[in-house]
Order: sequence, then C-alpha cells, then structure tokens
Amino acid sequence: MNLVMNANAPAELECVTDGARAAALVQHPLRRWILAGARHPISATELALALGLTRQRVNYHVRQLVRAGYLRPAGRRKKRNLVEQQYVATARGYVLSPK
Repeated sequence: MNLVMNANAPAELECVTDGARAAALVQHPLRRWILAGARHPISATELALALGLTRQRVNYHVRQLVRAGYLRPAGRRKKRNLVEQQYVATARGYVLSPK
C-alpha cells in the first residue's frame, strides 16, 4: 500500500511546551474553533461564515494564530477582484505540556 502525504495536511498531534505559544492558544475560546475549522485549507472569510461571526473578528484571531505558528498559509485564490489567503492548521490536535 502506498501512502502519499499531502503537503498541506496537518500533523496528527503537536506538543506545545513554550508558555507564550500556549497562551496564544488558550487566550480566547474562539481560537480553538478556528483551528478545528482549519483542518483543510480555508480562508478567514469562510471560517467567519461557518462560525456565524464577522470577518474582522475571525481575521484578528487568525492573524494571532499565524503569528504563534498554529496556522500556516496554504495558498491563495482569486475571488471576484480580490486575492483570498487560505490557511491550514499545523496539527489536528495540540497537547500543552510543561517543560
């Protein structure tokens, strides 16, 4: 059986030992919902629609998750006259662990 890994596919689990990085994850409950929705490439606008929230509110938390390394860019696509950035989670689950 040949198993082909998709370059955009998230890892199964990621162990987070850095306190500042862990804080970015648990600072707001919305961030966990964003990571759950970003298991496949998705834009902040699509996440906002799925969560029933404003695009601006979701985009703020997406930027924080990208900065902390929980989301990574997964490509761009043209939508009407705009270029929309898509993101994917770096893992399917996260384990917060002390050093």
